[in-house]
Amino acid sequence: MVKKTYQNKNCDLDALSKTIKSWFAEQGYEVQSNENEGAWFIQARKSEAWRKVVGASRAFNVLIQGQPNEFFIEVGTGAWTANLAAGGVALFITGGFSLIGSGIAVGWSKKIEGDIWNFIEQKAIFGEKVITNDKLSQLKVALESGILSQEEFDRKAAAIQKEIAFSEKLKQLENAKNAGIITDEEFEQKKKILADSI
Repeated sequence: MVKKTYQNKNCDLDALSKTIKSWFAEQGYEVQSNENEGAWFIQARKSEAWRKVVGASRAFNVLIQGQPNEFFIEVGTGAWTANLAAGGVALFITGGFSLIGSGIAVGWSKKIEGDIWNFIEQKAIFGEKVITNDKLSQLKVALESGILSQEEFDRKAAAIQKEIAFSEKLKQLENAKNAGIITDEEFEQKKKILADSI
């Protein structure tokens, strides 16, 4: 089990959960999930017979818990929950993660866990951009279906483009801070200047 904490990401956790579920489904996994009071739990498994033989038939578990600007994500493996809708989140919050024992399974598990983390990190770190671009798509649909006039669309699209620009510039500032190019104090000053300019 690996647990990582994220702060100041302004991440839509419900959208992140749905994106992770979609990723698993696209990889050919059977997926189930549950959401309960600020916690999202996702289980994914592949059920091919060979996986059972080598002990790799257990589920990948992803738990997201917290608020948009302060949350943690846990990724691990464990038993597939037969009825996740009936309290599965509570089970895994209280320690439902485990590691699988077979050497083959552990190697396979670690590789997939790495893939999962790479995907999650990209979405968690760049989540604002992904969600914001989704808003642009929804705006286009609203325009095409006559819900918005061209003037309303242009005004709302311009605001979203500003959000995207802010997110991209903020990420560049964060990278500079993390690389030691600017101090925490300089980061806060530049962030305020950036916010005032948008």
